[in-house]
Amino acid sequence: MYTKVKGVVLNTKDYKEADKIASIFSYEYGIISAKFVGVRKEKAKLKSLAQPFTLAEFELINKKDFNIVKQGLVMDSFPLIINDYNKTICAFILIDIIKSIVPINKPEQDLFLLTVNSLKQIEQEDGYQALIEFIINFEKIMGESLNIFTPNQKVYLDKIVGDFVPTPNHHTVEIDKKVFNALIVPTTNDLTKKSCLKLLNTILSIKYDVDIKSFSFL
Repeated sequence: MYTKVKGVVLNTKDYKEADKIASIFSYEYGIISAKFVGVRKEKAKLKSLAQPFTLAEFELINKKDFNIVKQGLVMDSFPLIINDYNKTICAFILIDIIKSIVPINKPEQDLFLLTVNSLKQIEQEDGYQALIEFIINFEKIMGESLNIFTPNQKVYLDKIVGDFVPTPNHHTVEIDKKVFNALIVPTTNDLTKKSCLKLLNTILSIKYDVDIKSFSFL
């Protein structure tokens, strides 16, 4: 049985002598696995499909409860991401957030559209700012909207619930106001944006109990 899906390749790993197993975030079914047969051979026809960040329409055949990619059409490969170190890191962080938090085989169509739009923003605009906006919107879609308010004086992070509060208690830490304000109004300072992203990483790790290792490259 053949199935067509629109999806983004999250990652791939080598399998047997010449195959690859890909994790694909699809519009129709959420995160799925699929095998590219013989794709590591020098003249493999599907080589361009089996690359991280590739947005494509995949034609799959299911054999013994496993998806095999028979053919496909590349819709976008985001080439400017691969040619820029900072954009590459931002894109890998985005992908790692999806892989680490989103359940497999569960349709997340709003999140899929956000992912594609955010990869385009990372490629064409400021990668750090696009990633900040992705994480804020990711939290909204996941039903975990951050309490981003206009602060009067100080802002604190509650280390138990992973969110911002205006008053301290025994499990809060004070947040640099410049960093917090970067969640509200974009800044041109790259160091502040990096600090903002590291703060968001802390929040994700508290809320979802995940370790998103690609944040360490910021």
